[in-house]
Amino acid sequence: MSNKQKNAYIIGAGGQARVITSLLKKDFSKKYKIIEILSFDNNKFETDNQLKLKIKKLNFKEINISKNNHYFLAIGDISKRKKMFKKLISLGANLPNLISKEALIDKTSTMGIGNIILSFSKIGPYASIKDNNLINNFANIEHEVDIDSHSNFNPGCVVCGRVKANELCLIGANATVLENLKLKKGTVLGAGSVLLSDTITSNQILVGIPAKAKNKWYIF
Repeated sequence: MSNKQKNAYIIGAGGQARVITSLLKKDFSKKYKIIEILSFDNNKFETDNQLKLKIKKLNFKEINISKNNHYFLAIGDISKRKKMFKKLISLGANLPNLISKEALIDKTSTMGIGNIILSFSKIGPYASIKDNNLINNFANIEHEVDIDSHSNFNPGCVVCGRVKANELCLIGANATVLENLKLKKGTVLGAGSVLLSDTITSNQILVGIPAKAKNKWYIF
């Protein structure tokens, strides 16, 4: 291993692990050596036959805190990802941003830590993204959008200018949030839906064109 390479540990053994592994191998093979996948699912302690990577049970006592060890969260459930992020931060683990070289990130935008930004996504001018967000392929986060932490923006979604999104939001594939809107904590916007107005309460599911509230979901 090159002295310049860092150790990459992927936490989570589902589909997101394959996405992050693919990105690390495609864009960052010189920067990172993937050591193993750490799973919190008791049924997944084996070698992944597709990824050719060892899967090991996650044990926080074995987390090796070092400048050379970096951790990437492959967890689709945003509430679980938030808890894991906070636990790792409390241990002092390194959670860097992982940004595809095919993503278009405006130089005036700002970003916290632990964000995963996938291929062909766009972050516009003066956008602000905090921590531990997943910006999927072809997602478009427009100018001056303010995104809190622990949210998931699915493939092809569009978040128009000056939207403010609280934490733990889930924006479905090909959904659209119109400009200047405010999203409460835990907002879920269904795939293909179009949001035309601010969300009124936290933890709402909204679907359709225009999107209307259907139910509540509870994160905690």
